[in-house]
Amino acid sequence: ISGSITSLAKAALKNILFFLFQLGVLTFSLFFLLRDGAKVFRRAVELVPLPPEHKTSLVSRLYTTITAVLRGIFVVAAVQGLLAAAGYFIFGVPFSVLLGAMTAFFAPIPILGTGVVWVPTALGLLLSGAPDKALAVTLWSVLIVGTVDNFLRPILIGAEAKLPILLLFFGMLGGLQVYGFAGIVVGPVVVALFLALADIYRREYRWLLAPQKEEP
Repeated sequence: ISGSITSLAKAALKNILFFLFQLGVLTFSLFFLLRDGAKVFRRAVELVPLPPEHKTSLVSRLYTTITAVLRGIFVVAAVQGLLAAAGYFIFGVPFSVLLGAMTAFFAPIPILGTGVVWVPTALGLLLSGAPDKALAVTLWSVLIVGTVDNFLRPILIGAEAKLPILLLFFGMLGGLQVYGFAGIVVGPVVVALFLALADIYRREYRWLLAPQKEEP
């Protein structure tokens, strides 16, 4: 048991340090992105070997997708907060509104997420002699609050960015697998750019893709 506890403590410390490192890199990157992002982006677009109208199409698709992803993240966090508050209220947990607001705040944060609220709450209910409430809060948080983002986020992003929901869903799963939390943004961006380039290819080579008519 002591060996298992030591291994879990080491893994938890490693994950926390890695999260703090990622947070520092993100903060450092955002500083320069907000300061020089527009200029760097314009220079990068100039290097793309495409006609101006195609560059405009790609930039517009990229902007729409990133905006939809960020908006979807915060909308899903708000929905998770509302569902958590409703569950706490139904099961008679004190300060249900406050706990729901905390859930919405922590929901977009990687590693932490909604568990930083419902796990201590369930443990508190269990230690206070209410195991039925602790079990109800755990099931509600895992099955409802914790999984709603897996279904709601692709629908919201796909509807606003006009992306196929099934392709977007697998793109986000692949992005999470390869890039971690950043894959939530990278996955939809890659899907959007692929579809935009496919549309450009279809317009430019329509004559080649069209079926050839046989001469009599």
